Amino acid sequence: ILICLISLVIPSAGYAKTVMIAVMPWKVNSSEDMEFVKNAIADMLSSRLGSQDSVELIRPEAIKEALGGKLGLNDASAIEAGKKLKADYVLSGSLTVIGTAGSMDAALVNVATASSTPLYSNASGLASVVGLIDRLSEDVLVATGLKQSVALPLPKAEASVPLKAKNEAKDVEALTAEIRPFV
Repeated sequence: ILICLISLVIPSAGYAKTVMIAVMPWKVNSSEDMEFVKNAIADMLSSRLGSQDSVELIRPEAIKEALGGKLGLNDASAIEAGKKLKADYVLSGSLTVIGTAGSMDAALVNVATASSTPLYSNASGLASVVGLIDRLSEDVLVATGLKQSVALPLPKAEASVPLKAKNEAKDVEALTAEIRPFV
């Protein structure tokens, strides 16, 4: 009897919460023709998020129907589409490519609370788009509470240039030279 009572009070791992996510079509900003990337972003996000047992994705056909031909989404229209789709969250965003630099800006809108979580990452090189999508997928899982954030350790500082308390020109020049590659 005690085991039965405990099993009622403590939820089983098999009953983890499942969230419904609508991954909207993405906007791509670039001077080059990036239509192939535009079509692939939602697919790649869906494959990464959909591989989680606790995520149920809404079919792209249903999303297109709910959008009714709208191209751009703001938080209000994302919430409206999310309600039509019975989604818990709506994920939308854009990829901007300038030269070899890329940045991904996204919004994860909680349909029930009407709150929006901005998500951002950047990298260089078109090949890094896959890395941006991987990072965004992880950020979505953390923002929805399906995964805990893992803080990565900071890299160890190199002791090549000791910083002295005095403002000596030599130390300032050395420190500037050491920081310059990171700016």
